[in-house]
Amino acid sequence: MYPGDKVTAVMTGLIFLVVTVFLTDSCLLPSVDKDDAISAATEGVDAVLAKVTKPHCSMFLLTDGRSSPSNIIRFMDVVRAPWGIGMFEVASDNQDVKDMEAEITRVLGLLRTLRQVSWCVTVVVVSDDPAFLAAFAEWSLKGRLLVWSTRLLAVTSLPLPKLHHLHKTFSTRNAMMLIVENVQEHIKCDVYIYLPYSHQGAPATRIASWTPQRGLALTTHLLLFPDKFTKLMNRPNLVVATEGNPFNKMIIEEDREAPEGHRVRFSGPVPELIDYLAT
Repeated sequence: MYPGDKVTAVMTGLIFLVVTVFLTDSCLLPSVDKDDAISAATEGVDAVLAKVTKPHCSMFLLTDGRSSPSNIIRFMDVVRAPWGIGMFEVASDNQDVKDMEAEITRVLGLLRTLRQVSWCVTVVVVSDDPAFLAAFAEWSLKGRLLVWSTRLLAVTSLPLPKLHHLHKTFSTRNAMMLIVENVQEHIKCDVYIYLPYSHQGAPATRIASWTPQRGLALTTHLLLFPDKFTKLMNRPNLVVATEGNPFNKMIIEEDREAPEGHRVRFSGPVPELIDYLAT
């Protein structure tokens, strides 16, 4: 049995369990709540993930317990995941922060185990609770849930200023935020990323937008879930120091365009190594 066979069985069991629980609660499911972030963003999430989903990819959907059963079932029916969707819920209402963090830690431990036996995973976390998103961001790092091959998409109706606490996690991981705006029945989803090496409080970069009328459109040259470390948009400054010795020589050359009419270059094995790393 391949690892993928195991996760297929697990995902199928999870989907059956979730649907069974929801359907036994009521024969008539409640109507779709348009104010629910997961309802407003379902088609937008599907449009985003359809561009990047690979064969043998599974999806883990994590909510804070505020999404209605009918909206979750609709999400699982619309959004495409070749190897199934596992739905996980951590209720944030009426919970002490420590209790919520303990429950998130427990669920993330399960997700990490499933991720390790999966070929490809996309984690979609849905919440309009800043405390819940902050706890998820913190413990997903501590619990080593996210590796670079794992995609993370946070879906929320919160405005960007209330998402600054996600900077540390989202700037260093393969992660994006999908922010839903639902004004007077007009739905719009904007996709943002935090760039690596950007300072805390730096604005997020919008890379795509989605509306039911226009569909998905990229707004920069960056692709969805961009490889942030191939070509750094916010480049760090690197200062290198080395000891002087007979093998590494400092050479002063005349250069009218350089300050004071000369410039300094170095030759030897260490300068050559530094040039290679710079390239």
